[in-house]
Amino acid sequence: MKLKYSYFYLIVFMLLLSCSKDEVVNLGPEDMDNTEPDEVVNVEPCDFTLNNLSPNTKLTINCTLDLKGETINLPEGIELNYDKGNITNGTLNFSTNGKIDGELLNSGLDIQGEVMLIKEVFNFSPKKWEITEGEISDEIALQNKNTIQDVVNLTKKMGATTFKIDKLDVYFYVGSREIGATVRGPGYSDARNALTIPGDFNFMMSDNTHIRVQPNFHKQYALVAVTDGASNIVVSGGNLYGDRDTHDYDTVDSTHEWGHVFMIAGATNVTLKNIIMKNGSGDGLDIRSNVTSQHEGHVSPYNVLVQNCTFDSNRRNNVSITDGHNITIDNNLFLNAGVDTQKSKGTAPRYGLDVEEVYFEDAFDITISNNTERGSANGSFLVAIGYDVTIEGNTAETPMGYGKGTGIIIRNNTLNANTENQVNGTGIFCGRNDVVDNFNNKVYGNTINNYSTGIYLEGKELEINDNIINNCKTGIRSRGITKSIIAKNKIESSLSDSNGITGGKWLDEVEITENTVNVNRKSFALTDLNTESDHSAYTFEVNNNNFRSNGTPSFSNVTGAFFSGNTVFSGIEVFSSKDLTMNSNTINSSNEHGIYIRKENFNIHLKQNTITVPSNFNCIEIQAETNPSEVHITDNDCTN
Repeated sequence: MKLKYSYFYLIVFMLLLSCSKDEVVNLGPEDMDNTEPDEVVNVEPCDFTLNNLSPNTKLTINCTLDLKGETINLPEGIELNYDKGNITNGTLNFSTNGKIDGELLNSGLDIQGEVMLIKEVFNFSPKKWEITEGEISDEIALQNKNTIQDVVNLTKKMGATTFKIDKLDVYFYVGSREIGATVRGPGYSDARNALTIPGDFNFMMSDNTHIRVQPNFHKQYALVAVTDGASNIVVSGGNLYGDRDTHDYDTVDSTHEWGHVFMIAGATNVTLKNIIMKNGSGDGLDIRSNVTSQHEGHVSPYNVLVQNCTFDSNRRNNVSITDGHNITIDNNLFLNAGVDTQKSKGTAPRYGLDVEEVYFEDAFDITISNNTERGSANGSFLVAIGYDVTIEGNTAETPMGYGKGTGIIIRNNTLNANTENQVNGTGIFCGRNDVVDNFNNKVYGNTINNYSTGIYLEGKELEINDNIINNCKTGIRSRGITKSIIAKNKIESSLSDSNGITGGKWLDEVEITENTVNVNRKSFALTDLNTESDHSAYTFEVNNNNFRSNGTPSFSNVTGAFFSGNTVFSGIEVFSSKDLTMNSNTINSSNEHGIYIRKENFNIHLKQNTITVPSNFNCIEIQAETNPSEVHITDNDCTN
């Protein structure tokens, strides 16, 4: 039999050598299977049996051995090797120290006793395990999932460290253990009915592997999962699909936003690589604890790497992280998160990635790096609630930022607004006015192009520096910040209604310094700042900036500003303000007064400014509503 196959391969080899140069096909890596091809099994019956084998026998199976429903008890040390043969229709019961080639395992052979695989790599063949591919009933889809789960568990028990699947297109029923049941897991997760990958295991799929959620009505489930304290797991390759456009959203009173394609629930040392996860009725990937921390057995995910994966058109978020630390999301492609399709609407939050720590969970020490995002419904990368999260080196076309957290760093990202965000989007948004739990965050080195607002700020202890903001309607906008610095940013825009730096509500112990602004309307517009009674003692500094604009920058209803050392290529207007000091600035106005004090103002100090205006304008102009005694003018240099 071996000679027959050797002769066949020799003929094939000679034919390949005889091909002309023009007939040679060059195969790239994308054309190569990741697993060994299925080999044709020799159906000729064996002329031997496994009865009465001597201990420590090594036997090569190169024919079909029908056990005829019997159980064969094997002595110690038996080793069965594969050579295109098959053992079926019975049970092998190994005594001790048994070994078997994984290629001999199949649905018709039951394995018992003490036996290990000869090789640690197991190649799964759908034909050997009676997998039914294509569209099928719920019962068959459940059987498919259970069969592959059983084979994973069996081979793991027998010493396999790597499970490889190549050509497969299969549906899994993962809604519950009993078809038609609606079971909610403990805490917030329900990964119990997913295809579950065990610890200390590599689960490898190829580009030819397609695993799909059988359409169902369950509000909560996962297609594939690692969970419950399992560790040292690598899952790679393959195409995983949710059922968002075939899901039945009407049978249970729910948003149905928890049907996830992949779930990491309380597992550690997990790597996901080169996987496509798409069309989930919930998230593409959900990273969380196995149960929330008030439940017994809680495990928080730790040391997770997600790399070179593609997330596409998942109905809620492409990725959610609600619990875990030391998590890295690197060099992935995020597409169309939360978008509406013709058959299903997206559901909030609708972000490419959302760190959203919830009650009794903790999400921290997370790095989101070098990813590409396009087409998300609401935004690219969001830290709704999280701590010590770094977002760096990403390219995105929809907004990124955070709502609440500390130790958030957003750096060296490139944001190019899509059409919708040019109208009303914000490139990077920072915080909200919960200053107790929202502090010590940094945004620097980013390039932001064509958004309605470049950077939006709230909170305290912010560092916003060295960002490049191009063609935005508003470069940097703040609404209530404390103990913060806005420094060395470059803002340029040719849009007719563009402003540079704007602010409202309050600025306290804030320094706006060394920024370069060149816009069409107002280089700065600070309005309604520190006017409420509990903010009346707040102060801030605007110093050593370069402000250039066609319109007139302004202080309007502002208290507690120190404006010094700036170069302004326009006039400046002051409306209804008090406790304002303008010191040592260079003001070059081409078509208006240098400093124009309008309406009623109090305690205005103008000192040692160098002001140049046309001959028909004044360096300092004060309207009658302001009492001249409220404006203190000292040592200014005026040139008409």
